[in-house]
Amino acid sequence: MALLSPRLIFALLAVPAGLRAADAVAVSATAIKDYVRATDSAGRPVLESYVFAEGRFFGGRITDRGLEKTAFADIARALVPNLAKQNYFPVKPAAEADLLLMVHWGATDTYEDPQREFTVAAAQEAAAAFSAAQQISNIADPTALNFELNAMATARQSARSSIDRNAVLLGYARNLLRERRAAEPTTAEITMSQELNEERYFVIVMAYDNRTVKKDHKARPLWITRLSIRSPGNNFTGALPVLAEVGAEVFGHHFDDLIKVKASDPHGSVKLHELEIKGAVAEPPPPANPPATPK
Repeated sequence: MALLSPRLIFALLAVPAGLRAADAVAVSATAIKDYVRATDSAGRPVLESYVFAEGRFFGGRITDRGLEKTAFADIARALVPNLAKQNYFPVKPAAEADLLLMVHWGATDTYEDPQREFTVAAAQEAAAAFSAAQQISNIADPTALNFELNAMATARQSARSSIDRNAVLLGYARNLLRERRAAEPTTAEITMSQELNEERYFVIVMAYDNRTVKKDHKARPLWITRLSIRSPGNNFTGALPVLAEVGAEVFGHHFDDLIKVKASDPHGSVKLHELEIKGAVAEPPPPANPPATPK
């Protein structure tokens, strides 16, 4: 596993057209303990070669022509120069590559209750009717009220299930689970739930030992980098280069916590700032299945 100082230097990124400067890229970077890269005399990781594998495209619920028109080749072109910053380079033929990089991209799918206003209004009416009946006769039938409350609970559960799926997909799951252990909802939990309950663009790079994949036809990821940014107010054409550039700092590395990297004003100069990584969460074991689409 790559060892880094708990304080990591990141550049504030210049924002391309179509991306809001106020938005931050969420980064989940994990690596198995056995993944340790040798370094040269200058301390740089020794070159590792790779070949790309096209993963799954997630269309989401949004209408974004840039996302719809982005091909896997476009994703690869954006990643190549940024992977090179961690000394990862593509190679031909594919059989000679050290790593197989499976890449998934797209936008998350969120839950929207189409009858939310109707359900809330119906529950309010049922509660009022129940209360009125109790005041008149001190006896009231709760059937209608319970029905509407159950409908609201079902909608809330559907929304939570959507949040949980996106948390796993984007690498929020460990942090979200930690915050949910608190007796009351924390600010961090509320913030993450809000982020996961709105559409987000993402790129996921999953690195496998290419020789193991070829030999055994199965493998577990050596490292996984998940990059995402909110889609409302943005477009994928502007988001892709920013996601790839943030990835340049973390590909192949492991961090116990979720990282947020903000973009700078597009008209300003690039500045370096220190980002302090706080907290530590036990890393769950990586999947033992063959390379597959993240669930």
